[in-house]
Amino acid sequence: MLKNRSWVMIVLFLIGLAVASVALYTDGSIPPLRTTYNPNRRSPVLAGNLTYATSVKVDLAGCPAQMETIKNEISGDLIRLTIFSPGYPVVKYELNKRTEEIMVTDSAGTRILKYGAPEGRDQYYVILGLMQKYQQAICGKIGLSYDLADNTLSVDEVVYLAAIKAPADLSIAADSSVSGLNISVSRGTETIVCRFDPSSGTFSYDSDIKFADAYELDQTTGTGLVAVNDPYPAVSASGLTTGGISNYLKKEASKALAPINEYMESRRFLARQSARVVGQQYGMMMKLQNIVKEPMKRPVEPDITDIIWVSKTDGIVRIKGTADPADKVDLKIYITTPDGATRALSNNPTWMGNNWEVVNTFNKLKAGHNKINVIISKADNREVESGDASVYLGSGGEPDLILVSPRDRQVFASDELFNKMEILIKVRGRATIGTEIVIGVNSFSVVGDDSFDLSDWKVENVKEGLNQINLLASGSKGVLLNKNIIAAYGFSIKSKGLSYVLRRGDILFNGTSPDEEGIVKGHPAIPMDPDHTGIYTGDGQVTESKPLFVKTRSLNDWDNDSFYYAVQVPRLVSESDRIKVCEAVKSKVGHNYKVPIHTIPQYNLPETLAGRYCPDQGGFYCSELAFWAWSKIAAEQHFDIGIDKQDLYFPNRYKGDDNHDSVLPAYLCEKSMEARKMK
Repeated sequence: MLKNRSWVMIVLFLIGLAVASVALYTDGSIPPLRTTYNPNRRSPVLAGNLTYATSVKVDLAGCPAQMETIKNEISGDLIRLTIFSPGYPVVKYELNKRTEEIMVTDSAGTRILKYGAPEGRDQYYVILGLMQKYQQAICGKIGLSYDLADNTLSVDEVVYLAAIKAPADLSIAADSSVSGLNISVSRGTETIVCRFDPSSGTFSYDSDIKFADAYELDQTTGTGLVAVNDPYPAVSASGLTTGGISNYLKKEASKALAPINEYMESRRFLARQSARVVGQQYGMMMKLQNIVKEPMKRPVEPDITDIIWVSKTDGIVRIKGTADPADKVDLKIYITTPDGATRALSNNPTWMGNNWEVVNTFNKLKAGHNKINVIISKADNREVESGDASVYLGSGGEPDLILVSPRDRQVFASDELFNKMEILIKVRGRATIGTEIVIGVNSFSVVGDDSFDLSDWKVENVKEGLNQINLLASGSKGVLLNKNIIAAYGFSIKSKGLSYVLRRGDILFNGTSPDEEGIVKGHPAIPMDPDHTGIYTGDGQVTESKPLFVKTRSLNDWDNDSFYYAVQVPRLVSESDRIKVCEAVKSKVGHNYKVPIHTIPQYNLPETLAGRYCPDQGGFYCSELAFWAWSKIAAEQHFDIGIDKQDLYFPNRYKGDDNHDSVLPAYLCEKSMEARKMK
């Protein structure tokens, strides 16, 4: 018996999650049941050591299912669920109440799941939930519903009495009192009462009622409740007992009470067993309670501050920039020449504090459009870049141009939802007199001197997302350089006092560390921070999967819900691919939220039980939605996001089972990199 009320509530909450998440068939149906009952645990043993049994079988949306309780003093009492799904092999789950083992029989054969065994704990727990769900559906089909929390039994008198084919003059009712639950079966002025004591879990009766060794109810063939080895043979409707309750009523009452009593007893045992498993799982999770997962520190984006000709004839320039000195070893400067070849500079930059510079003595520029990009690649797959600066080396009347800013894929940030940013232009070069230099609405004509240096131009009204900026130099020979700059949303976090640059597709996390007192964690079943995941899909909006469906809401709401961190996928990813990720995420708005119950190998159970994302069935949970979208686009566009899903599993028990293991928000956060802070 659980004594601590808060512990009881946690257990009931987790059990409720398990039960609520079970989608048994794609059409929502559940198979039928059969039941047998005999309250006399010491009655004579039948053939095969069978003491007594109850069997109920019904048809649920075309799928028969059978629930049995079998009393056996020698081998142990059994609770058995059999599913007869049309077109599929019969599946059977059999719980032995004495050994606490579950025997699973399906197309893969027969196997045993042991209570308490770490390698089978999740399968064991989910099957218990499945058996409870089927049991409730089966008994609901014949008009019975037993509420464990309130110890109340609801009997649809018309449905139940019709199902067992009771005589027309019989009635049945159930009512709860302080001391327990009373179930009365009546005929005229005669009444037999069955009393259930929830504290002891026992039934008692106010008459010498006898029960058969077995009862069978098979609605799939249209039969009513049949008592095997009838304890009241040849008793007719007129059969009376002098001075007491008629044998006829005792016979009909035993038939009516047997499935009800057995249903209540087995339902309580299944729930109690589930609570014990949850207790084990919760104990394991509580050990992790003080572990806080935070994203690895993101490298600071390198910047190119200037490019100066050293020898135009030889194609040599001096490149200057800034970066974090801690990233010295991981910083590489790449030059792509007009022939499409990309090479890393072999000579190392000279550093002074955060500033570096290098001369491309060995990787010389060639005539035409040369691109220079600085990339920091860490050993753990995190990458950041400066974006391509352009050096156009003219020949035969073409202009010479150095465009330092804006660079291709350069990120700019604004704190307005619909950005109207000003992008500074930094371009220098030489061109024939009369050449027109045009960037956006800005125009400059080369006159007198053939050299120019422009650093105070601006491009205005840049909005969030991709913006194409063209540099056009028209003269004796024109040159057009296209630059796709990325405008991002600059977001200041109230709860953290930090500012981030958010790009479409960035993954956001909510949650509060245990040391932040006064703030309640978002999800009691997830002990580690952060505990919730969303995806920034642009225009100040976050798309997320949370009960009861995938939806989109304002980023400001997230800030109010204890914003934790914003992270980006480690590998360099194009903006067009980020947009595709957002489109994939938003296409799931309105789809079901799936509770991430711990995953299991495939045991012919519905996949929604596995705690995984189920795009074919339309269901996701928070961190799986984010990982699904990125994985989908990565596969379609043939790029690597640099995160191994096996490193994200929770609990980390079935490593390697990519189809069924769960992604934990804290692990996804840890394996991603922190979003860059606004400069």
